Formats: sequence, structure tokens, C-alpha cells
Amino acid sequence: MVHGFIWPIHKPDIILIIHDTYVDDLLHERLQSPRTGSEISMTKEIVYKILTAPEYDVLMREKKFSGSALDIVDGFIHMSTAAQVTATVDLYFKGQSGLMLAAIDQKGLGAALRWEPSRAGQLFPHFYGTLPSDAIIRVDPVTRNPDGTVKIMDD
Repeated sequence: MVHGFIWPIHKPDIILIIHDTYVDDLLHERLQSPRTGSEISMTKEIVYKILTAPEYDVLMREKKFSGSALDIVDGFIHMSTAAQVTATVDLYFKGQSGLMLAAIDQKGLGAALRWEPSRAGQLFPHFYGTLPSDAIIRVDPVTRNPDGTVKIMDD
């Protein structure tokens, strides 16, 4: 069942609307430790990083990932939710082959993972730090479903 609720961000003209299957967990978390702004923790436990073949090689060799050239310029590692992966691949990796999709347990990233507005005002996971390989729970080649969306492998 999909639940929904509205969570104020403590700015008079901004309301964050979240529709998710994990709303009950989020509500429980909010009652225990309310947060505001970029500190809002999303309810999905998995976030994703799209890696080029050379970036994947660095991750495997060094057992950590400091970020792509864009990540380094921006000061954080860009990540996506499952719902955002296809648009991210289409916008930033168009025509590239050998892409890998890393599924990352956001619990292992701690407070360095922040949810911040980005493309079209959507909240995206941004990781301020070096990504340790032990936070990655699986890596799969980027493939497409028949409808053109990027396939997210079951955990």
C-alpha cells in the first residue's frame, strides 16, 4: 500500500510532499528525532550511484570512491533514488557504455548523506565524503527494461 503525507520544511512557502511505502517508518523516526531542511532523511534504505567503467575500476582497486570529476567539482558524490536513476542516466550518461549501477545502503553513510533539492526541485541524495566500498551492497551493469527504464535489480 502506498501512503502519503506532507512534511513542512520550516520555510513558509515550501512544503515537502512524500509518497512512499515506508511512511510509517519515517513518521516513527520523525517522532523520535525531528529534522529540518537538508537534514531530512528519506525512507528508502538504498540509494544509487552510476559509475563509468573507469570509475568502477577505481572503486574496485582502491576499495573506495572519491567521486567523478563532476562530484569533485561540486564537493559531494551525486546519487539517485531508484525512481531518479533512469533520468540521471539519460541526462548525464547518454550514449556511454559500460556503466555500472551501485546500490548503496544509506544507513552506512551516516550524516554525510544529505537530501538536497536539485533537478526540477526534486530531493536527491548527496554524499559529502569518500564512499567506502563496504557501503555498497551490490553493483550491476546498467541495463534497460522493455519500457526503457533502467533496471533496478532486486536486493
